[in-house]
Amino acid sequence: MIGKSAFDFISMADPLAGKDGLMPGSSPEGLNMTNQQIQDDGVWVITSSFTIFTMTSGFGLLESGRVSSKDEVNIMVKNVIDVIFGGLSYWMFGFGLTFGDAYPNRFIGLGKFFFDPDENYEFVQGWNYASFIFQMSFATTTSTIVSAGMAERIRLKSYIIVSFLLTAVHSIPAHWVWSNHGFFYQLGVIDSAGCSVVHLVGGVSGLVATLYLRPRQNRFGEKGQQQLSNPTNAVLGTFMLWWGWLAFNTGSTYGVSKYKWRLAARSAVATVMSSAGGGMTIVVFSFLPWFTDRKIK
Repeated sequence: MIGKSAFDFISMADPLAGKDGLMPGSSPEGLNMTNQQIQDDGVWVITSSFTIFTMTSGFGLLESGRVSSKDEVNIMVKNVIDVIFGGLSYWMFGFGLTFGDAYPNRFIGLGKFFFDPDENYEFVQGWNYASFIFQMSFATTTSTIVSAGMAERIRLKSYIIVSFLLTAVHSIPAHWVWSNHGFFYQLGVIDSAGCSVVHLVGGVSGLVATLYLRPRQNRFGEKGQQQLSNPTNAVLGTFMLWWGWLAFNTGSTYGVSKYKWRLAARSAVATVMSSAGGGMTIVVFSFLPWFTDRKIK
């Protein structure tokens, strides 16, 4: 997030600034873009969306590998629920709460509920479909982040309700940051890939859920922590999330035309190098004196 002074400079190339590129729910009309550029950007967004959806598998493998063997299936089903009920909820009111402009205001979107673009101009309609599937992948990722905090703590029937309602929790802050009318957007805040809208909202929601549901039963005993059910799955899930984040961050340029391919390339490098830096930090910490007596089980 940055201030207004830098916002005016970045907006030349940042599609989320809405001056030289397409935004979710926006129209290609009035922009200096050819039909080919609109098509290229649409394909980029759709392809990124497909890759982001594979992160559901990554979350499922990571979480199932970190719980007891009897709860592995439960965790995998929760990730399926995130896509089914989170996706349905986003179609019903999530997109409208974020980008609805029937009654423009800074706090909540109104309109575009039960998403069904009816524009006659094919590029407008096509772009809206691409925007919807991309934004829905963000919304379901927010729910999946929360599901990790509820591992071995909640029943499936209860989690269905949580997953359905979390879309609204995500969509309202998304309006603040990503909608042209949102008050954070008006202040010049830029959150291209969801550091606040996805990760902060998901993380805080997961923390609240964890504190409310309390520690997992029989997770820690006199003999220490229980053995992980499948560490291999956890590592494989980590790799799937790794390439998923690449699509998550680079796809947030909303295209590759004009300046945007350079932003995508830069975000890819930043994603990989920050991952490597985080991993190196963990390795260094593991050799510090007060960590040497702790072993990963």
